[in-house]
Amino acid sequence: MDRHVTWYLSEKGKPKACYERFVYNKKETSKSDPTVDFYVCERKRKDHCSGRLHLRGNTVLKSSEHNHAPDACRQNVLKVVDSIKRQASTTEETTMMIIASQCTGVSEVTAASLPTERALKRQIQRTRNRNGRVPPLPASLEDLNIPDDYKTFDDGELFLLHDSGPGSQRILIFSTHENLMLLSESQHWFADGTFKVAPSLFHQLYTIHCCCQGLMMPVVFALLPGKTTAVYRRVLQVHNTIILFSMISVRVIFIIFIIFMTFSTPY
Repeated sequence: MDRHVTWYLSEKGKPKACYERFVYNKKETSKSDPTVDFYVCERKRKDHCSGRLHLRGNTVLKSSEHNHAPDACRQNVLKVVDSIKRQASTTEETTMMIIASQCTGVSEVTAASLPTERALKRQIQRTRNRNGRVPPLPASLEDLNIPDDYKTFDDGELFLLHDSGPGSQRILIFSTHENLMLLSESQHWFADGTFKVAPSLFHQLYTIHCCCQGLMMPVVFALLPGKTTAVYRRVLQVHNTIILFSMISVRVIFIIFIIFMTFSTPY
């Protein structure tokens, strides 16, 4: 039996105490002794459990019985979620990379009890917001401010090749010099727009792929505010995108234009 106290944080950053495989939420601090904290079973509302825990730091002063059996799986879930938060606060890895790395190898029972992917992503965002590791989510494209650290790779190479600037019709284009060279040398191109994975402020993520050593690789990424002909024309016409198009041939520019026009809405 695990008789020491283990600590975790709730989704909102409040302390959770685990003792003898029961999980407790902090209720209040003793008015007569501010060094003592009172905790109640996290299933108090769900199962009307009256289990309580009195702590002075990590020292258990008093614990009471529960009306349900201890749940070892619940503590395993908290461990996984805690590891996800820890990784989120110490790395710049994407939310999906963090979730995948921490959920790999967990038991089927634990995996089935984990929060949904959406909830885990939300916890990662909250953790990073509390730690000041990422800027707050903007309410609109006008409010979107991209720090310099998010425009380049660690070696300083530019990744954000074009930003049309604040406005409801904002366009962002991402790629690298190596990717553009692969694009210009490839004989076969594939392009498509997807909507499900696009950030909420944008209408679609438009990607261009090419073949490299028999593998299909995405090489250009564009966040677009719509899918009209006018939007695709802006991608080609804005002079600042010369960084993107000056590296490749006129033939390639024409192909990009044809691809955009094929999948656009004519208004």
